[in-house]
Amino acid sequence: MLRTLSAVILMILLCACLGCNNSGTGANASKSAFDSFMVHFHPAELPIAIKGCNIDPKNFELLPIAGFPKFVSDSDNEYAYCSFKTNGDYIGIITLGPADCFFPILKTFDKNGNKIDERDIHIGGCGADCGFTCEEFMTLRADYTLYTSDTISYYKCDTAGNEIPGTREHYVVYRKGRLLPTGKIELSDDAKLLLTDKVN
Repeated sequence: MLRTLSAVILMILLCACLGCNNSGTGANASKSAFDSFMVHFHPAELPIAIKGCNIDPKNFELLPIAGFPKFVSDSDNEYAYCSFKTNGDYIGIITLGPADCFFPILKTFDKNGNKIDERDIHIGGCGADCGFTCEEFMTLRADYTLYTSDTISYYKCDTAGNEIPGTREHYVVYRKGRLLPTGKIELSDDAKLLLTDKVN
């Protein structure tokens, strides 16, 4: 009877240990996948400034969704831009998303690769309309404040593609924000600043 009881206890302990090991396997696999993802990012010093319309994608590694489904947004492939020293116990990276101009995506993770936050740090007002020019800009400063802007010049065109006098405008659309020590990202709504009331 005592021998049978001992065998039962031994089996329970063995199963418990196997359960502990199996529960850790998923976490280890996730950490390993995150480490493989982070290999593609080179550290950069703050401040970081990005002009999205001047990006040459040949200078950066492509991060396909299929290869990194947990870490790359599900809308499109991204490019690895950089990692950076953070102001808290988390990991920070910037990727580039493709559009008319490349747009920076700020992502934060804990040390095990679990995502804390993710935000597109751009305005996204660029296009190819007649009379329209723009310049996307983003910076993450040394004090972990964020600024992103789109400097826009615009005029209306007639049917022949010529500028209609008196319609030219020059303005900036911008957002401000900051990266918190928790890894959370704060970002304001769009604001607009006229650089000139109107240029004729």
